[in-house]
Amino acid sequence: VFQFVRTHQSKLLWLLVLVVGGFFLNKWYQQNQLEMRQSHAAVYAELRAALDEWRSENEELKKLPADASAEDKQEAQSEVESLARKVNGKIEALKNGPFPYSQVAVGYEARFYAESEEYEKLHSLLPQIDEVRTSGDPHFADLATLLAAKALYNSDAYRAQAWSMLVELAKDGSFVSTAAVISLSRMADSKEKKEEVLQLVLDLEGKQPEQGALLEPLKVRLESAA
Repeated sequence: VFQFVRTHQSKLLWLLVLVVGGFFLNKWYQQNQLEMRQSHAAVYAELRAALDEWRSENEELKKLPADASAEDKQEAQSEVESLARKVNGKIEALKNGPFPYSQVAVGYEARFYAESEEYEKLHSLLPQIDEVRTSGDPHFADLATLLAAKALYNSDAYRAQAWSMLVELAKDGSFVSTAAVISLSRMADSKEKKEEVLQLVLDLEGKQPEQGALLEPLKVRLESAA
């Protein structure tokens, strides 16, 4: 044994260095990951606060009386735009973060565009939501799709696509299918659409009988209208 150690002393020393070095590198990596997650958790909290602040200021802007001075209107508008830039900055910071913050950022971006009625930007975000579905959490993507579709339905340019998106969500039997059907039942403005939604309700009732308490009132209302 001693002869072996003397003969291979250099190699054994390097092996020891590699083992110890690997241990400390792994420890450093774990610590670095922890610090990164803590950092992005703070950004997430800042994003939520900024979004709440933007909502508040945006509501104040909408409440300004028609006879408010141009100066007051401009000041309020500038504050809303400044907060919007702050929200977007926090979203971009989260997008560069680790899972799940990178996916949370996409959801919040969709929510922000929906609330600010920026339908073109919201529509351009759909490929990113699909990417979350294929490479991340499909449940989170379904929720973001539901939010986006409900907002896009308010735009003449995207209304037909939004309806189709909600129909697909209703058909796939996911955890947002019931919410999608409820939204469609409120949007249906013709006999044909009401019949389409009624069939979706019946299909979903077969897939998810536990949702019967929510689906039964829809079924009764749609059957009477169809």
